[in-house]
Formats: sequence, C-alpha cells, structure tokens
Amino acid sequence: METYLLEKSRVCKQDKGERNYHVFYYICSQAAKNPEWRLGSGNPEKFHFLNQSGCTTRSGDSQTDVKDFEELVKALGEINMDKDTQTRLFGIVAGVLHLGNVVFLNNGEECTIKDNKPVDDAAALLGVPMTKLRDRLLTRTISVDGKGATFARCQLLFCIVT
Repeated sequence: METYLLEKSRVCKQDKGERNYHVFYYICSQAAKNPEWRLGSGNPEKFHFLNQSGCTTRSGDSQTDVKDFEELVKALGEINMDKDTQTRLFGIVAGVLHLGNVVFLNNGEECTIKDNKPVDDAAALLGVPMTKLRDRLLTRTISVDGKGATFARCQLLFCIVT
C-alpha cells in the first residue's frame, strides 16, 4: 500500500502542461455509455477544470483512459464496491466537473451566475436541490482580488473532495 498526498487545490487549477486527476478523464471517456452523467460528448476540452493547463490527453503513454477506467471499475469491484455505488461515485465526480463550468458575473454589488445549466447538472449529480446549490455558490464570502464567488466554488469543491 502506498500513501499519496492529494492536493485539493489541483481540482480547480493545474500547472501548464499538467493533467488534472485521471478519474476526470476516465469518466469523460465513458460519456456515451453513461448519459446520466450529463457529460455530452465527453470532450475534456469542454470542462474548465480540465482545459486550463492546455493538456487534456496523455502523450507517450500506450494506455488509454477507456482501459484505465475499466481497470478502476475492476479494482473497485475487488474491494466490494457494488455497481450502484460506483455509478453514484462517478456521478459525483461528474458533478465536480460541472461545477467547474459555472461562470460568475460580478457587477460590483452582487454576483450572479451566467448560465444555470452547469449548476443544474451538478445539482442533479450531487443529489441536492439546484436552488440550494445556486444559493450556496452565490453566498457572499470574503473577496480577495474580486474573486469571492470563484473562491466559494473552490471551497465547496474542497468539501466534496474531502
């Protein structure tokens, strides 16, 4: 057994040329087979948490995300995680991807959300009412450099990830 330090902040931002956590790409590779994850075509370029670094594919690696997803599913089965629990787990991961696509508009006095679709998709996958998730995302937080809403989104994600 190996111990890994998972950087929660890496979910929101990666260094140039670095991919995010592999599981995000794994579920994107399964979008066509799992429409309930609301991933559309599954193109990682469509997700803010995956496209910031300019690296959405692996280079020099013969294994694919599809094959690795299958290995992950097999490993989860070996630790007795049933298919229903796996589906819910991957749905939560997809919900995190959708939260990354929430765009905030700040007019100085208040913050609004540009498009409700990512919030609606995330809420459905996380099993929470859309209005409650939207309200939580827009709850006033301490703003540093005018990035209060974006900070709130990342803080919410840290709670989901831990």
